[in-house]
Amino acid sequence: MRTIKADLHNHIRTWSSMEGLLGKVVDKARQTLGPGGTLGIIDSDDSRYKQLVSQHQKGYADRLSLKNATYFSAQDIWLVHGQEIPVTQNDQQGHLLVLGTGADVRIPSKMSLTDTLTAVANENGAPGIVHPFHKYGLGAAFINDPDLFTAVKGAKIRFWEIYNGSAEFHLGRMFPARANELSEEHYAETLYKQPLLAPVSFTDGHKIRVIGRCCTEMLMPPHKEVKDEEAFVDALGNALSGVRQAWLECHWAGQKRPARLDAFIHAVELAPLVIANELKR
Repeated sequence: MRTIKADLHNHIRTWSSMEGLLGKVVDKARQTLGPGGTLGIIDSDDSRYKQLVSQHQKGYADRLSLKNATYFSAQDIWLVHGQEIPVTQNDQQGHLLVLGTGADVRIPSKMSLTDTLTAVANENGAPGIVHPFHKYGLGAAFINDPDLFTAVKGAKIRFWEIYNGSAEFHLGRMFPARANELSEEHYAETLYKQPLLAPVSFTDGHKIRVIGRCCTEMLMPPHKEVKDEEAFVDALGNALSGVRQAWLECHWAGQKRPARLDAFIHAVELAPLVIANELKR
């Protein structure tokens, strides 16, 4: 086992085209996360991860390709597939992040939380709560009903973002202040008691330049010990359990750095789409 830095919540761009970006993404991950760095490439209703890892550029051909993760040997970097899924809980809209599902898996949006988690269990994914008290956060739902953390056998909630770099951008009710502070306070006060719930810091970035701005240190096995997709998810699950244990023993390690400018630019880029959707109502 070795200690690595993981930034498992990144979208790379506001829009979904990943053409020509593989080398830039892997190199930035190596620069900011270091040896063994593990970077989550998160789909929405698109195929960003698959677009990225299907590229073949000089210097990036030596790789271990699994359905849910790709290891680049020369750079000693993992790219991991994930999906951020809009869900509904008690008429509240929020996002669930799932890591380690196959690149061709597309879990439907806007189902109930329990139905979504059932679909996650069927795909052997690791679900987590991201930006819990920011826009599209599910923090209040889980605080009000802690049984949700273990509601679906085989898809128990494995991580809780105590810090999200993009959530440091504040603007009115849509992007509320103190989102990260509330998230960490709730974890420190009560949520640490959830037996499988790891406290993590991820960037939630939409530009290559912010890769690794936030990260969480965890223990992962050498790539030669990861034989298949299930072994990778098991290794990730064990790593998250180790992160929780590190918190309990007061030696959690990672980086918490704001990505306010990236979040602002992302909001500006999305503005025309948001306005168009509002006009359709």
